[in-house]
Amino acid sequence: MKRMQPLVLDSQLTPETDDTLHQLAWAIESGQGQFEPIFARCDSLSRRDRLIQHLHQITSVPLQEIVLPPNSDHPYSIMSQQLVIDPPQALMILGLDRLQQPLIVLESLNQMREMFRQRFPCPVIFWLNGTLQKQLIRHAQDFESWGIALDLDPST
Repeated sequence: MKRMQPLVLDSQLTPETDDTLHQLAWAIESGQGQFEPIFARCDSLSRRDRLIQHLHQITSVPLQEIVLPPNSDHPYSIMSQQLVIDPPQALMILGLDRLQQPLIVLESLNQMREMFRQRFPCPVIFWLNGTLQKQLIRHAQDFESWGIALDLDPST
C-alpha cells in the first residue's frame, strides 16, 4: 500500500478537506473486494475535479471514472457497459448532478442495490452535490444506508 502523503494545500483546500480526502483514500484502499458505496459531497464542479486529481495522487488503487449522461435513468446498466476493467478496483460515478430525472435514477439505485453489491465488489464513489445528497437520503434510503457519506465542501 502506498503511503499517503499530505497534500500540498492550495488556497481552497482546507486542512479539514485534506483530512476528509485522506479518509476517502483510506476507504478506497481498505474496501477492496467488497461493494462499498461512498457518497462524496461537493457542490463545486471545478473543486470536485481538483479533489479527484488529488485523490488519484494519494491512493494506490486505480480509480475508474464513469460519467452518467444527463438522460440516464438506469445507472447500473450504464456502469456495467462502461467498465474498462472487470471487476474494477474502484469506481467513481460522475454526472449525477446533471441528470434530467435524478429521482428516477435514485429510485433505480435503491431498487438495484443487491445487483450493485454482486456486480461491483469494490468501493464505488458517487459524487453528489448537496441537493442530490438530500434527495438520496429521502428517495433511496436503503441504498444510502449501505454507504458512508463524506463532505468535501467546506462552505457548509
